[in-house]
Amino acid sequence: MGLLDSIVDLIGGDKNKEFIEKHRVPSSKEPLLTVGAILTYANQHPAQVLATLPDNDPRDILSTMQIHNGEGLRESVAWLFNEGNRFEMDEMFKAYKGGNSDALSGVQKKMYENMLEYMDGNPLYEANRNIKKMTRAFAEAVDGCIAWDVERAAFWTRMAANAGFIPEDEAWEILRVCHEFVKNHFSTWAEYLVSFMNGRILVMCNPDHEQSMREVFDRGCSLGAPKWGAIWAMYPLG
Repeated sequence: MGLLDSIVDLIGGDKNKEFIEKHRVPSSKEPLLTVGAILTYANQHPAQVLATLPDNDPRDILSTMQIHNGEGLRESVAWLFNEGNRFEMDEMFKAYKGGNSDALSGVQKKMYENMLEYMDGNPLYEANRNIKKMTRAFAEAVDGCIAWDVERAAFWTRMAANAGFIPEDEAWEILRVCHEFVKNHFSTWAEYLVSFMNGRILVMCNPDHEQSMREVFDRGCSLGAPKWGAIWAMYPLG
């Protein structure tokens, strides 16, 4: 699911309209679906509802993370919030941007530079603050990768609720905590998206991932599009 799918969605609205309308959540809970939305959309599920499409089993996704039950989900979310990858990787970014070229490996530097080039001038359909395009300067100014941890926590929670690993009420509470965390650390979804991509770049730096890296970024951009159902456009940060 790549750029073409994103363009189709932009023109015609989400192709899963009927499914989304059937599984609408109360308006008070809709803002909580802004977190975990990048990975939900990238994994071919609608980001605007908690429910997942029936032909894409969330248990398959969770099993790759070694999450097989509710206890595993809770332990994983706790690890992401208390430890995660962001602390070590934020230091790596700071050192690299401070002039230490050895702070990142060769493949990490190459992936980072390639993605900065790809993001520069890329249409970014950010609903607030009139951010219409991503620029290299904007992306470079986002030093850390906090979103890499919180986005995965929210995404895994959404998948776990659909897998029946945790009650829906518990999922909403975790998403509420994730949403508050994001609001306290970011002023726009554009920043959040770059922060998430920073983490993904350092972890998935193998050249084989470059195409999927671009596709995930494109899908993230479309979440803020001024079109029907784009969850970031519906609930901007700031």
